[in-house]
This record gives sequence, structure tokens and C-alpha cells, in this order.
Amino acid sequence: MKSIEVKASTIEEAIEKGLAELGKNKEEVEIEIIDMGGFLKKAKIVITERQSEGQKAQEFIDRLLKKMNFDISSELEENEEKALIMLSGKDSGKIIGYRGDVLDAVQYLSSVIANSEGKRFKKIIIDCEQYRIKREKTLISLADKLADKAVERGRKVSLEPMNPFERRIIHSALQKNTNVTTESEGEEPNRFIVITPNNIKTRYNDNKDNKRPRYNDSAKDNNTRTQPKKSFGSFGSYLGNSKSGFAKDNSFVKKSGFDNLKD
Repeated sequence: MKSIEVKASTIEEAIEKGLAELGKNKEEVEIEIIDMGGFLKKAKIVITERQSEGQKAQEFIDRLLKKMNFDISSELEENEEKALIMLSGKDSGKIIGYRGDVLDAVQYLSSVIANSEGKRFKKIIIDCEQYRIKREKTLISLADKLADKAVERGRKVSLEPMNPFERRIIHSALQKNTNVTTESEGEEPNRFIVITPNNIKTRYNDNKDNKRPRYNDSAKDNNTRTQPKKSFGSFGSYLGNSKSGFAKDNSFVKKSGFDNLKD
């Protein structure tokens, strides 16, 4: 943050002079009045550039990395809609964590701090060694394969539990696929996606009204209930168990980039 001391005949002139020197408007700075001025005495102020949301997030991350003794540096790219902070260094694996759970936690905390004033909301994205880009490509490929598998079998396919970021990628990847639909089921942190093919097969077609019988013929005499078979397969082994569902403020998550999630 750049800070300058400005003197002028009046406070208004000092503010105008300081804004011109910094190339900022009043919304982008903080003004501290040191002396109101008066007869034969100039007014004096200190004018300081206000931190952007991205700068606040980057400052928090840099302090966090230093306290954790991680050899990682950060770079900030920011515009009016979002701020992207790229991390890189020897300890990249530690800040990414298992399936990106540590990275997700850092991103969430950074967003809370960056948008704490509540005047406006800016999306904060934290990435490390392009992990999110690579992960997104993997998930899109997985979504396409499982959609084809669901259509081929005519059965629902359920994925392993995923965090909101990963579920959003799956939903988006299959949104234009006219052969399937996707829905999220379950509760956090075990919420997962179910892919349903449009050609889903209905079992027990010979039964009236297509209702599933509660007992089979061999079990009637023994009055023994048979366990219904599962109507869809599980493909959780494609990714392994995800543990990135940390606790969040739902109202904040809705604003922080997950509001497009088809939940």
C-alpha cells in the first residue's frame, strides 16, 4: 500500500492534490486528517491506497504461509469480478492437500477475509501449480465416461462424495448432454452426484403398474422378504474418497462461487 502526506491551503485542496498524485478516486483510498490548517497554516492529511479484495487475500495467504514455514510464493491477478492468486514452490503438495482439501480451506478463509467489509463481493480463487485446471480436466473426462456408461447400461450411476467445487464441474460438464441428467443427493460432507440416463430401464416390466414386488415366488411360502437389488452402480473408485467437505457458512458459500451448483 502506498501512503503519502499532503499539505495544502484547505483540506479539500489537500485531498484533491493527493488523489491526483496517487491516480485514485475517493473510494480507493483512506484519508487521515492530521491538521485542519488555519491562518498562515496549511492543512495536512495522510492519504493511503485502500487494499483491494485480492490484495487482502494475498496478504492473508502470505502471512499464513510464513507461519507454516512453507516455501511457497504467491502472484495476484485481479479484475473487477474476481481475483486469482497462484501459488508455487517446494511445498506445493502440502498446501494442496488430499484432493485439494487444504487449498479449498485456504480459498474459503481468504474469501471471508477479503470480503469482510461487505460493501461488494469479489470472487477469490486460489490455485497452486495449476492444480485446479488439471483437476477440472480430469473430472470432465470422468463425467463423460460415466455418462456413456450410464446410457450404455440404462441405469443410474452414482459418484463418490465430492466438494461443491468438484460437483459443479461435473454438473457443468454434462449440462449440454441430452442423454443424461444430473442431481446432487445426500448431505455435506457426503453429498454426491447421481447421473441418470434418459433411457433408464424399468425393472419388473411384467408386474402390473410396473410396481416392484415386495416378495419373490420362492419367498412367499416362508414369508421371507427379499432384499431389493440396487438400481445403480457406484463408481467411487474412479477418484477415491474425497475428504474436502469442510464446514462452511451456507449463505457465504452461495455467494462465493458455488451458487451455480445444481444442488
